[in-house]
Amino acid sequence: MASKRQVSSLMPYIKKSIKYALPGDERVESTVDRIQVISTRNGWGSGKVKGDIRSRTGAYGLLAG
Repeated sequence: MASKRQVSSLMPYIKKSIKYALPGDERVESTVDRIQVISTRNGWGSGKVKGDIRSRTGAYGLLAG
């Protein structure tokens, strides 16, 4: 199972891949910079996301793997 440090070290690759997959004419820098990686199994990062959802009364887009 991956640790938080291992997953965090992949963030530059993840952000670059998402930017590459999105249309080139869209400005995505601010959106991509707000990407967060969480693990519901290990519990790291999920508390911050839950708090953000509650405070904004909105939702996040989730990618599961």
